Amino acid sequence: MHLTVTRKGVTVPGALWPTAALVALFFFYGYGLTQSNPAAAYFVTFARVWELLLGAVLVFVPTITQPALRLLLPWLGAAMIGYALIRWDGTGFPGWHALVPVVGTAFVILGGVSPEQSRFSFGQVLRYRPIQWVGDISYSLYLWHWPLIVLVPVLLTMNIDGEHRVPLKLGILAASFVIAWLSYRFVEQPAQKNRFGKRRVYSLFALVTVVIFTAGVASAQHAEQQSTASLQEMHELVLSPDAGCAGGRALADPEQCGAGFDSRDPRFSGLGSADQFTTLIRTGEGCDIFHPTPDSTPDPTLLCDVGDVTAEKRITLWGDSHANHWINALDQIGRDHHVKFTILSSGQCAAMDANEPLCSDRMAFIRDSGILDDSDAIMLSLWFRYGPDVERQPTQEALDVLANLTDTPVYLLQDIPPAGTDGGPDCDTRGLSCTNSVEAALSSMNGAYEQMVARGTLDPDRIIETSDMFCDATTCYSFIGGLPVYQSNALADDASAPEGNAHMTASYSLTLAELLAAKLDTKSLLTP
Repeated sequence: MHLTVTRKGVTVPGALWPTAALVALFFFYGYGLTQSNPAAAYFVTFARVWELLLGAVLVFVPTITQPALRLLLPWLGAAMIGYALIRWDGTGFPGWHALVPVVGTAFVILGGVSPEQSRFSFGQVLRYRPIQWVGDISYSLYLWHWPLIVLVPVLLTMNIDGEHRVPLKLGILAASFVIAWLSYRFVEQPAQKNRFGKRRVYSLFALVTVVIFTAGVASAQHAEQQSTASLQEMHELVLSPDAGCAGGRALADPEQCGAGFDSRDPRFSGLGSADQFTTLIRTGEGCDIFHPTPDSTPDPTLLCDVGDVTAEKRITLWGDSHANHWINALDQIGRDHHVKFTILSSGQCAAMDANEPLCSDRMAFIRDSGILDDSDAIMLSLWFRYGPDVERQPTQEALDVLANLTDTPVYLLQDIPPAGTDGGPDCDTRGLSCTNSVEAALSSMNGAYEQMVARGTLDPDRIIETSDMFCDATTCYSFIGGLPVYQSNALADDASAPEGNAHMTASYSLTLAELLAAKLDTKSLLTP
């Protein structure tokens, strides 16, 4: 089909239409991905390629001949770019926010430098040598700025948004310009003037690509092997009966171990995210969570038995992933005190009506199996979120669910304090403080629990406190007894849940066995 259109002497190439269609297609894909996964949308090529394709569209757009429009477009485009720089803080980007700077740039290019000698021409701005110099090095600047933003804070162990953010950012900006100029002067310009011929250039490019790829793969494999070896070393340490000061054990014996809070072992400081809380360290077996979605439903009979699985005494742990991260501690406690712990982690179903379609099969299995009625006690542990609003608390909803399912006594195992924005598994390498204040971590949680007690839905004598295993009087820590405490701290996408979705590492959970056993014993939960 011949799509070229000519009207009033202006010819629009046919290639404009499919290229513009691709721009629209990839823009809407990126917009949708931004709503569901902003981090992926920022980096995924197909979510951002429309920005480059818009430049391709400009190739096919006829030259603008109206002088007034050519004068106006670059100024309008510059204003849009400036507005985006001042107005957008990164929230919701790329999404539709990216339209403002991208379309603004297109306007600057489309208007071009007006040939008319006018003091209002955008060319009056571009004629200054400093601006031309920035234009010359712009591609090198584009290539170098991001590696510096990522690597410099790590090498200096400084938080780019922390106390020294202004001098750090200015230093990175200055370094970006210096390195970009050096790259432009000694790499980009000589490459443009080479006399080797295309065949040699392509051969050299292929050789360099192969070398870089091979070195990258080898480096990644070496790093993975090192991480695996260090993780195995950490697991051997926490399983050893002689490791009396590792992790939470340091808090159990402060006279022997000294200060356990904020104690870091450099061998293990980078292993938090790799130490999966759903894995039993002693056996290597996994303990999965029943987590249904509209597209898939796992086995409704999913459960895990840990500890002394032959024991007559049974305690059931009810909750979501914030119940699962206790499995290594409970496995050790069960072995030591001859208790079988049955883990019934049900994701969102733990706090939903039993007739909810996604959860009905799961609840039917639990009700018909008699597990809850056959248990000596039930411990409830759920991710605390939505602030102090008790009406929205999954914990409150789960208490109501359990009240309708069984008469077995229910004990609340308090959710652990969240790591906060300065904590988490990678806080050490990012130069963060690796701490969170007690006020920020616990005030909303304690307030909600107090409301549940006041309502009569939660017995204060059946609350098992956990905060002293993570915090002193003022501060909660991401490293205790040399071990990383948190396996994840991905801040919730839901703006109403800014506390962070914090999970323990498997290793730190295991070292809390002695402290947690003492708490359970005070509630007579370990009594035969």
